[in-house]
Order: sequence, then structure tokens, then C-alpha cells
Amino acid sequence: MSSEVIPIPVDRIHLFDRNPRHGYIADPDKIIERLLDEEQVYELAKSIAERGELNPLQLIGVIRIDDEADEGEPTYVVYEGNRRACAVMLLNDPDLAPAKWHKRFIKLAESVDEIETIDGRVFEDQKVLNFWMANIHNRNQKGRGRKEWGPDEQHRFNPTKKYAIAFDLLERAEAIGLITASDRQGRVTTLQRFVGTDAIKAILKADDSNPQPGKVKFRRSKADFEKLLRLLITDLLGEKRITSRKNETEILEYASTLEERAGVAASEHADPEEEDPEKEKDTESSGGDHTGESKDNLDGKSSPTPNQPFRIKQDKALTSAINSSGNDKLINLYHSLRIVSARKHPQLVAVGCWSLIETIAAVCGAKEGQSFTAFFSKGVLQNQLGLTKTQSGPITNAMASISQAGNTTKHDAISATFDEMQLINDMERVSPMLAKALTTLP
Repeated sequence: MSSEVIPIPVDRIHLFDRNPRHGYIADPDKIIERLLDEEQVYELAKSIAERGELNPLQLIGVIRIDDEADEGEPTYVVYEGNRRACAVMLLNDPDLAPAKWHKRFIKLAESVDEIETIDGRVFEDQKVLNFWMANIHNRNQKGRGRKEWGPDEQHRFNPTKKYAIAFDLLERAEAIGLITASDRQGRVTTLQRFVGTDAIKAILKADDSNPQPGKVKFRRSKADFEKLLRLLITDLLGEKRITSRKNETEILEYASTLEERAGVAASEHADPEEEDPEKEKDTESSGGDHTGESKDNLDGKSSPTPNQPFRIKQDKALTSAINSSGNDKLINLYHSLRIVSARKHPQLVAVGCWSLIETIAAVCGAKEGQSFTAFFSKGVLQNQLGLTKTQSGPITNAMASISQAGNTTKHDAISATFDEMQLINDMERVSPMLAKALTTLP
């Protein structure tokens, strides 16, 4: 049986030479070296030094090895808690540390007072001690052992952005009956791999600047958000579309069809980099002459201002062709162009559009040094892609405009494009042709 908890003098303990962490090692110095190299003892010692104490929720488990009839202090072997015991021994006496660790422990020791004792429990029967050690280290054992915290528990205890969006989505889904508490277990990490990407964050208009549970903001309309949430949970539970086996390219492809499958309008007209929508509503509802305010017609009725896009519009055929190409550069370029605000970053988008089309031309067979305007000539457009003269003219003009915007922005010290609407319009014009080129010319 075990005795009461007692303070055990650090200078009267020995590390266990048959620790399951390393197997039999006779030399005490080699035990210390192994624990340092393989078991993160330095990191533990650093934590102890920062706190100035050991974790009061943890005890070491020891067995007395000296003859009880002997005079002097008892001597013990540490069976449970060797990492902690080793960390304290090195903080108390840095000279015990191997040469490569010595300086670091000298520095740590300067910041903490000597720890003379460690609270522990003395066991008389090693079999009893082994039973409780197994309870701690052999995982859950169907509830008999220690149950480690999963990602959900970790996030509730110490919220960070690591799981914030997925956690809040699952909380909302459970609250409205889309998923049960048992069904959501173990799924937060898989869902976060998807919703933590820039593409799906933009679709959800997710703001995880405050990762506290219930504090992540989703700025889609309530109706759109519920449709998107319902689809995400359906795909998560279905274990085909949202799985841990999907790679980055497949996740981007999933994102590209999410809004259409959910039956919501594409978020390309919304700009997450704009100010708080509530502030915009306040501004628009108040009087004053500001951009975007409805103007009165001669008949006294107000006419709505057109809803102007702020990003490159997604072309479904081009998305499909790029994804089918398997070209990671194209996939990432097109994804980035669709989420970056052209209004705020027209120069970045101009160079990105130029790079996208130049890369597509190269994939389709353009010679080294041949510009995309030269490669996609009227002859190629009409003879190989089957476009009419009427169709090819505006496309040629749009490509020339994109080429000029990209080249000027790239090469001139002062001049650059500032016309985001022209960029968006030009890309809308050339995108169907680029999709056809990717599926026809390679």
C-alpha cells in the first residue's frame, strides 16, 4: 500500500534505471543525457524556473531502497516523475548536465531558488505502484485511466486561433441541432483544416481576432450563414468532401464550389477588408453626400447604386480547368486573385492577373520569352479555339489592357495601374477563353 504524501529530499533520490521511457541504463549520467535529448526535460526545467515551483497537482512516486534500520536520511528511487525529478536535480546542480546542456542550466539556475524537496508518495509494494503508473501512462483504458484533453477541451481551457473558427461553427451547429455532442467529437481539427483557409474564411467572412468561444464573428447574412453552416456540417459528417485526407489543392477546389452548392450568392461583391458593416449601415442610413448614396431621379424616386464588385470574379469553367490541370502555381494564383481586394490592392492584382495569364500561356505551349498577347493571337483564338472575329476582338483588347497594366506596374518606377474595375472587367472577358485554352491547347 502507499503511505501519506511527504516532502522527499531531492538529494536523497535516484532516477529509475529501468524507466520505460528509455529502457535499462546503468549509468546515472547517461540517464540524464537521454532524458534531456529525448524527453524535453530542459523545457520542463525552464517552466519550473519561470514559475518558481513544481506543478502542485502532480506527485512523484517512489520506493525506499535503503535498509530502514540504517541511520540517516532514507534513500529513494523515483518510479513515477523521473522527468520532474531530473529537471529539479539539474536546476539545483547544473554540473550534473552534459556539456552541451551545461551553460543553459547554469543560466536557468540563476533565476530560481534551490528546490530542496519534491512532494511524493512512498510505495511499499512495487506492484501497487506499477498499477497506478499504468493508469497514468496507458491512455484512457476505457475510462479507468487518465483521459487526455482533445482539441475541444484544449480550446475551451485555452482559446487560441488554432481551432477558433471550427470550434465556433460546431458550437453553433450543435445549438441548432445540425450535429450532436457525440458526433462532433474528434472533428474540430478536420473542419479547421478547411475553414481555416483564406478561401473559406473569406466566404464565411470570419473574424477570429477574438478566439474566445462564442466570440468569432461571421459577417454573412443570417440566411446565407445558416446555409453554408448546414452544408459544411453535412459534408463533415458525410466524411467524403471534408476529410483529413484532403490536400491543399483539394481544399481550394472544395472552397471554389461551396457557395454555389449552398445556394448562396458568391461573396465576391463583399470586401472583408472594409470597415465594420454595422458602421457602413449607419453611414448609409444617415443623410449626407457620400459615395454610394442613392440619388433622386427626376420623378422623385431613388435609384439604387449598382453593386460593384471589389474582386476578380470567379469563372466556373476556368476554376474547373485550372483544378484539372493539377498545376499548383495556377491553382494558388487564381485562388489568391479571387480573395484579394482589387479596390485596396489594384497593383498587386494587376501583376497577379498578368502572371496568371502568362503561366496559362506557358502551360498551353508558349515559347520561352513569348508574351501571352503574342501567343494568344487572333489566329490562335479563331483557328484553334474556334472563336469568331466578333468574339476575339474584345478578348484581344482585354489581354492587351491586362498586359499593359501588369508590365507598367512591374517595371516603371512611378507609373502603375489604379483602375480596379477595368482589371475586373478585363479578367471577366478573357476567363472563358483561358478555360477553353487550358482544355484544348495543351
